[in-house]
Amino acid sequence: IVQLIKDLLNRYEVTSQVQIVEQLIHDCPNPGLRARYLDLLRPLMFETNCEKQLWDLLSTCIDDMIKHWDQSNQSIKNIDDLIENVELSVSALTMIQKWSLVKDGELPMIIRNRNMKDSLQGFHGALQQMLHRWSTVSVVAPPENHYRLFLLDSAAQNVLQVLNTSRGERRNLTTVASCN
Repeated sequence: IVQLIKDLLNRYEVTSQVQIVEQLIHDCPNPGLRARYLDLLRPLMFETNCEKQLWDLLSTCIDDMIKHWDQSNQSIKNIDDLIENVELSVSALTMIQKWSLVKDGELPMIIRNRNMKDSLQGFHGALQQMLHRWSTVSVVAPPENHYRLFLLDSAAQNVLQVLNTSRGERRNLTTVASCN
């Protein structure tokens, strides 16, 4: 069915493709399928005709993830909802990571203006604390399917690493690693 949707999407202009996928994500009850729909937009990441729409959609996905971060307590709230949407968040994060790798660690202006990097760092720190607590304190029982949050932890960590490291530094690290 996803291939059929992909084929149908290609018949529309790129701006319409983003709108269609956004509606599919909104209407779909299956979290894994919502992420798969978002992945259909990967080929459009560098299309200037739909840049604003695509980044608005990605920003919404990231904002929906970050809203689980209680800044005052530096903790994660509504954990079951966060777990339910892990795949969609990971998909959005990996698309941002791809963009950042190609664009030398830079985020598009639309995301830079929203201070996403700072919010993501705070969210990620709280997520890591929570996962560490569940791994080390046997008194605290993690929720069912909590292991899915490790995917989110990894994706957020990878994006932040790319954003915090310039392309030149990444090349130097790769060169040093390949020489060893």
